[in-house]
Amino acid sequence: MPDSKHLALFIDAPMQSWGYQSKFERRTSLSYPTKSGILGLVCAAMGIPKTDTDGLAKLANLKMSVYSFKKGKCQPLRLIDYHTVGGGYEKYDEKTQKENIVKTADGKTRGTVQTYREFLLDAKFAVILSGEKDSLGKIHNALSNPKWGVWFGRGSHASLLRL
Repeated sequence: MPDSKHLALFIDAPMQSWGYQSKFERRTSLSYPTKSGILGLVCAAMGIPKTDTDGLAKLANLKMSVYSFKKGKCQPLRLIDYHTVGGGYEKYDEKTQKENIVKTADGKTRGTVQTYREFLLDAKFAVILSGEKDSLGKIHNALSNPKWGVWFGRGSHASLLRL
């Protein structure tokens, strides 16, 4: 790409999760940011919904490099966060508690669902996005003033993004 420009992002958050092999109740994380995760973060900042295939296609051509800041050869520390979904109330108010009850495929009430979500703790990364100057400028502006919340995986709590 002869006209390629670069945008550097410094990702520093106490809890991050970069989806990998997330099946059923287990939600694992790679030890570094994924392109889909970074593009999801960019889409949120730009206000591009998941259903906007044209908006997503415009970002797909970006190239990405990741640099990890870690001491020695050790991997980032990991936390497994235990969650429960639903409560399986025997009697409940259909109007006010409907969303709290987990249903099976045939519509029957199901008990509590347990999930395990993996997070990286205190990981730091530099992500370099490469692409057209105009696109990177729009991304920079959106990340500086996001339309929607910008999270580093599964709505992790405090997060910091430096451009």
